[in-house]
Amino acid sequence: MTAVRDDWLRARQRKRAAIAWSSALGVYVLAFAVAMLVSLFAVEELADFSGPIVVRLGSPDGMDVPKPSMEPAPTPAAPEPDTTAPAPESVPAPVPVNTTAPALVPAKPASPKVPKPTPAVTAPVPQPETPPAPVPVVLRGSESGNSYDMTYLSGSGVVSRSLYVPIWLYMRVPNELPASLYEAIPDLPKLPGTKEARKKIFTTWYKEDGGLWQLKNFRQPDYDSRATLWIMLEDAGYDVKNAEYKNGKHLRPVTILFKVSAPGPDGDPVLEAVHIESGSYYSDIDEDVLYGFRKAEFSNSGSSSITGRFTYRF
Repeated sequence: MTAVRDDWLRARQRKRAAIAWSSALGVYVLAFAVAMLVSLFAVEELADFSGPIVVRLGSPDGMDVPKPSMEPAPTPAAPEPDTTAPAPESVPAPVPVNTTAPALVPAKPASPKVPKPTPAVTAPVPQPETPPAPVPVVLRGSESGNSYDMTYLSGSGVVSRSLYVPIWLYMRVPNELPASLYEAIPDLPKLPGTKEARKKIFTTWYKEDGGLWQLKNFRQPDYDSRATLWIMLEDAGYDVKNAEYKNGKHLRPVTILFKVSAPGPDGDPVLEAVHIESGSYYSDIDEDVLYGFRKAEFSNSGSSSITGRFTYRF
C-alpha cells in the first residue's frame, strides 16, 4: 500500500515538474518573440549617426555601381549656303499724302442739363381770423331775501340794465296780517301827515276780521298796487325776507331767457323776446317774476341784438 502511494506521489511530482518546465520554456519563447517583434518594428533615429548617409539601391551586399558619365551634347551642323538668288522684295507703292488739312467739324455742343422742376410750394392761404367769442358778462345782486344773476350770452356790444325795479315788489302780498302791523304803518319818509292816506290805501285791499286784516275775497291786487302795499308793509316792520308766499313751499329758481335789440330810432333798445326757461313749480309766482323782469329797461351799445339769461332765486 505504501509502495503504491509512493509511486503515485512520484508521478504527481514528475507531472508538476513537467508543467513547471513547460511553463518556464513557454515564457522564454514568448519573451524572445516579443523582443524580435520590437527589434523588427523599431524606428532608428538618424540623429544617432554621424557622417553622410549613404542610400544603397538593390542588394545591400552588392558592389556600388559607378555613376554614369554625362555624354556631351552633339553640336548642330552648320546649314549649307543657299545658292539660289533671293527674289526681289516688292516695294509697296507710296501712299499719297493729302496735303489739304481736314475740315474741322464743329463739336456738337452738349445739351445743357435741364434741372428737374421742383414742386412749387404753395404759400399758406391766410385763414380769416375768427373773432373771439364774446366773454359772457354776469351781473349779480340781491333784494329783500332773494338773489339774482343776469348773464349776457352773445353780441358785439355792451348791454346793461339802465333801470332796475325790484322784482319782490310784484310778488303776491300776504293774505292775512296782524292788526299791530296796520297800526304801525308810518308816514312816508320826509312827508309827514301821509300815514292816514297810506292806511286808506291799505283798507282798500284788506278788511279787518277778528283782530286780523285779510285780503278782501283773498283776491290779489294788481301789480302796481302790490308795489305800493309792499313798501308800506316793509315800512311797518313786516319781515319781507320770510314773506307769506314762501311759507311751506320749495321754490326753485326761475330762469328767464331774453333778447335785447339794437338801439332803435330813439336810441333805446327794446326787449324783443322773453320767455321762462325753467320755473318754480308755481305758475302764479313765475308770472310775477316775469312781470317784474319786464319792468326793467336796458341799454345796448352794439349794432346787433344781444341774448341773455336771468335767474331769480328765493
